[in-house]
Amino acid sequence: MTPIKVRSAVVPINDLKPYPLNPRRGNVRAIQESLKFNGQYRPIVVQADTNLILAGNHTWLAAKNLGWTEIAVSFVDCDEKSAKKIVLADNRTTDLGSFDDTALRELLDELESWEGTGYTRDQFDEIDGLYKEPLPSPKPTEDEEKPQVAPPQTDDGRLVRIGIY
Repeated sequence: MTPIKVRSAVVPINDLKPYPLNPRRGNVRAIQESLKFNGQYRPIVVQADTNLILAGNHTWLAAKNLGWTEIAVSFVDCDEKSAKKIVLADNRTTDLGSFDDTALRELLDELESWEGTGYTRDQFDEIDGLYKEPLPSPKPTEDEEKPQVAPPQTDDGRLVRIGIY
């Protein structure tokens, strides 16, 4: 494998283009919240000769939504095949990781506010073990308890279909 050359810069946000075949569907709203509270703490990765975003497509979109005019970038010199592999690896390697729930709980517990972290109270409660057992399912109701509805008919007794059929 050829070594990848990297250079960092802050560039106009509109000079960049999202990767057209990015398989990830990110949570742009959560990223926007993180950018508002934490700023951009790592650059997005862009293919140098095409200006296509290989890693950070949703960070770029969130920054655009927030009205940013510039964004920090790491430009990589790579061919098309390497670019595809970077896109796939960036998305997949995150999925393959896991959390140490104890360490995660401790980190969240130490914060005064969870704004910008992407975590909610319900998620913390789940991590904290409050919902280890599944909640009980509601009891099914008996058929005779359900109200009987007559099919719609015209004045002359013909049945009427409602909706797509």
